[in-house]
Amino acid sequence: MRAFEAVARLGGVAAAADELGVTSGAVSQQIKLLETVLGAKLVKRSGRGIGLTAEGRAVATLIAEPFRGLREAGQRLGRCDQPDGINLGASGAFGARWLARRLDRFETSPGGVPIRLICDPDPGAMDRFQIDLEIRFNLGEAPEANAMRLLSDSYAALASPSLIAAGPDEDWRGLLSRARLIQCEEADLHGADWTGWLDRRGIGRGDIHAGDRVALFEHAVEAAASGRGVALAPRSLADAAVDSGRLAILHDAGVEPARGGYDLIWPQGRGLRGPGRALKTFLIEESRPFAAVGAQASPI
Repeated sequence: MRAFEAVARLGGVAAAADELGVTSGAVSQQIKLLETVLGAKLVKRSGRGIGLTAEGRAVATLIAEPFRGLREAGQRLGRCDQPDGINLGASGAFGARWLARRLDRFETSPGGVPIRLICDPDPGAMDRFQIDLEIRFNLGEAPEANAMRLLSDSYAALASPSLIAAGPDEDWRGLLSRARLIQCEEADLHGADWTGWLDRRGIGRGDIHAGDRVALFEHAVEAAASGRGVALAPRSLADAAVDSGRLAILHDAGVEPARGGYDLIWPQGRGLRGPGRALKTFLIEESRPFAAVGAQASPI
């Protein structure tokens, strides 16, 4: 069955023999044995190659899924102990803005290995892409068996340096009182709305909703960097823009803990060893500066 499954999937005896590490003659012999056991013809000559009979197609359909599971189980159980690299999954914005700019340092560090970053994996991607580790946002659900909280982010008020320079003699209160406030639908869903933020700082405005409105945090970050106003967004997603000088954090306004956080997850059924453990340690160290350690601003 193993030989027949490989022939049916790969479309030829030679390709199946290469995958299985045996001769083409051995594969043909196994298929003939299977045909004898089942009492049915499974393959037929088709030009220079072979094709499947109706019975062969039926058998191939029945055994395809079990053999796929066996192949993936073997690959998964052997990963993260291998020196050839790590498949790392993450959401698109977090992967592109926070992770990507850090991974080169891990890859070139002593003991580092190549990383293949897979952004926006769907629920089945851990199997489909053979993901060794995945960073997944969690709003508070019970963690999976193999999971740990990697990063508990914090929200900050962000503005472009040019917008801050437009009022050189004012403090952060003056800026938040005059500048347009960028509204973000994702921020509203996460409880990071401007109304509550300003109330906790004793700032009253009747035009809170007059600024631009965007869908996602990453859109809010870009709008703020372009000078459209002040955004309220997770510090992790603003990290690259702040380091490049396109954005500034209003540090004196304080930061507030984000609801939920990013969990580090690895497949069920095995521990995390070797390069995977080294990457886990590296990511923990990188995430430390982004947590809000009781830094919520008090109303004045």
